[in-house]
Amino acid sequence: MNKNQLLKKGLVVGVICLLLLVSFPSVLSNEGKPDLIVEKIFDMPDNIIVLSDIKCRIKNIGDTKTPGDNIEIFFEMKKMLFGIIPVETVYSNTWVISGGGSIEPGESRDFTLLNAIEPDEYLGFYKVTCKVNPNGEFAEESYRNNRLTKRFFTIYNIYIGI
Repeated sequence: MNKNQLLKKGLVVGVICLLLLVSFPSVLSNEGKPDLIVEKIFDMPDNIIVLSDIKCRIKNIGDTKTPGDNIEIFFEMKKMLFGIIPVETVYSNTWVISGGGSIEPGESRDFTLLNAIEPDEYLGFYKVTCKVNPNGEFAEESYRNNRLTKRFFTIYNIYIGI
């Protein structure tokens, strides 16, 4: 192969790379994604909760804001036998919360999901799970950190974290 052929091939490869970069600018961009986590379930001062609202705190630990203004949150409460074996789902629901705007990087936002849920009995162990973006409605850095699970012991309507 002579120098002219090598130069032509190098020019063709360069033009193809330039066309790819113009067509797909995200190939080289370092544009990040949002990454949502559930920071908190309920509002737990001193690990004791008076169960009046189901609340969770969502934080964006990613590099960019969440797209749109809809946040999807799944919440589930299960009754546990001896605090370890799930025996029944007391409550389960998924909400799409609209109109709150995007969650900026580093921002935390509290969401009230439901008012006054009461367990079927006033004594026992419960496991509560909250998951944000449960169906992967938008791309995130990681989906593995979208869930938080807590266990509680309840007497009447006072929950004690365990």
